[in-house]
Amino acid sequence: MVNASVPVRVAADVPSSDKRRDLLPDQLLEVIKRDFSDGQYYITGKLDQSIFADDCEFIDPTTNVKGPGTYSKAVAALFDRETSRADLISIEVTDPQTITSRWRFDAAINFPGKPRIKPYTGSTRYIIKDGLIQQHIETWDISTLDAFVSIFIPSFGAPPAHPVARIVSDLNAQLVA
Repeated sequence: MVNASVPVRVAADVPSSDKRRDLLPDQLLEVIKRDFSDGQYYITGKLDQSIFADDCEFIDPTTNVKGPGTYSKAVAALFDRETSRADLISIEVTDPQTITSRWRFDAAINFPGKPRIKPYTGSTRYIIKDGLIQQHIETWDISTLDAFVSIFIPSFGAPPAHPVARIVSDLNAQLVA
């Protein structure tokens, strides 16, 4: 169970003394799940920084940012909160040092006109060391070129990702077959 009495901090880095090193991987998963689903942290930057190392690397195909506070500020500035959404498809502890999630991302950029990136799916590996998340590594199911060009030419490249309900339904059908 997640300790609800520990406040979620967003804007500034959480001091090392306030880090929550006592959580098991399943408990870390629950914090990530809450931040993803309830806080929309991929869009808002609102994440519980107490579970991330001070020098945690946030890596995706376009960037490598160090520190949860730096990541939070960058994400909060980049995406339009009103018209963007990140949906969790699945999340699991894949080994004692790794949590893996699958997600769907549908976002507008905070540029004039609020251009959209076509919806796409991807995954994130959360690498755990010394009780904290040390790395947050994203992979996307489309290329960076496809994501960038889709802002200007929505029909470019791969088709947009299906809605989450269809993705989950397709996954369930594969499990039954």
